[in-house]
Amino acid sequence: MKSLGLHATANALSTYYYQSGFNPEFEKISPGTLLIGHAIEQAISERQSQFNFLRGSEAYKHAWGARDQPTVRKIIPRPVIEESCL
Repeated sequence: MKSLGLHATANALSTYYYQSGFNPEFEKISPGTLLIGHAIEQAISERQSQFNFLRGSEAYKHAWGARDQPTVRKIIPRPVIEESCL
């Protein structure tokens, strides 16, 4: 099987690059690099202001100019409703 795939999503401002894969048989022609390049070109043509590689500091992300961003997690508790209000 000869395949190449990409999973990305976008909103009005950004494209989020989630995951890609390819058949190792084609490693010599750098299909991952070609795929990311095409995805970035597509994002530019759609006037996206950001191409987000998401979490992780893998070298290939930095080769494309990615910069590390802090990950923030916020927990918003549900409001407590007193029994007397029910």
